[in-house]
Amino acid sequence: MSYNLYLFRSVIICCVTFAPLLCWGGDNNKKWYSTVNPFVSARSFTYSENMPLEAFDNDFQGDFPDDGSYEFTHNKYAVGMGYRGVEISFFQRQDYYFRTVGDTFNLVYLDQNDIDFPVDEFFDIYLNVQQVDATGATLGYRFSPLPALELYVAGSYFESDDVLYGEVAGRLWQTERRPYADLVVDYVYTEEVLLDRPLTDPASGYGYGFDLGLAWQLHEDWHFSALFEDVSGRINWKHAPHTEAVMVSDRNRVDENGVSYKVPALSGKHGFKNIKQTLPVHSQFKLTYQYQKLLFSAEQETYDKVRFTRTLLGYKPISWFKVEGGYDFKSYTKSLEFWTPYLSLLVATDKFDLKQSKNVRMELKAGIKL
Repeated sequence: MSYNLYLFRSVIICCVTFAPLLCWGGDNNKKWYSTVNPFVSARSFTYSENMPLEAFDNDFQGDFPDDGSYEFTHNKYAVGMGYRGVEISFFQRQDYYFRTVGDTFNLVYLDQNDIDFPVDEFFDIYLNVQQVDATGATLGYRFSPLPALELYVAGSYFESDDVLYGEVAGRLWQTERRPYADLVVDYVYTEEVLLDRPLTDPASGYGYGFDLGLAWQLHEDWHFSALFEDVSGRINWKHAPHTEAVMVSDRNRVDENGVSYKVPALSGKHGFKNIKQTLPVHSQFKLTYQYQKLLFSAEQETYDKVRFTRTLLGYKPISWFKVEGGYDFKSYTKSLEFWTPYLSLLVATDKFDLKQSKNVRMELKAGIKL
């Protein structure tokens, strides 16, 4: 995707900018807490089960979709400051999330590529979509109740005026003479695309979410970490434009031979709705065993109901530098990460030709000690 290529270039620029900070490594976490620490972070995680990411930018051009149920992109950028364990940051976030079942993507692919629908074949359709386009702030606190244990708690507040949240469900089929449909549509939006509703005043949305994390040195050679993001996260929308519509094949027509038949007809109503949008929970677990300078890790990351299991091998020649490579068994992604206490960079993809990739993940974190 062009978006990910742009982000990749931005990450490289940031790395060059913060590269001199590498020589500052080596301080322990206790000293880190006692200083003022400005930091920036950027994260992009894009995943598709049905088709390469570039196909979404090119109106579904390409090969026939693979079987799959999930497509999402999660992007978040933050700038903040920490002092004595307290962290405050300001962020911008943009997510798109699609959950489908049955033949939904197959149907869209046929339509976008002007391919005739198969005769006497039923298409079961379900599409759940949600968008998060928000700006907000996070207040967090890191503390150590035990020497080997560090905990993290945080709360976020954010606002948005761009909403897309709802679902389409039903069935469509094609006979030798005509198409038939039985669909239900229920969604809120910023711009209506089905019944040509004139633009209305945008919705007003505010939301919140909580993050929980821990880092635990189980033994001299064993380390465990966990992170939960958007726990109980939601956006409360007020006066959101809303459409509820039904498409059924109940409208009578008569052909040139005088034979009566039915055609699909879309009918619905416009209005406004107050609604709570529940955010997908993001979690990550990692268990690491260190043998001399080698690190062996198992990691599991979950976004809503999509679970990624990974194995990683790292090399840590000195206390303030680590390089780590990994493999994801679900998305077949290969990853490479460079880490220091003040700068870390992770790049992961299933194919080095990003135009054919279905999974691209990039993370950058950088900070300085004042």
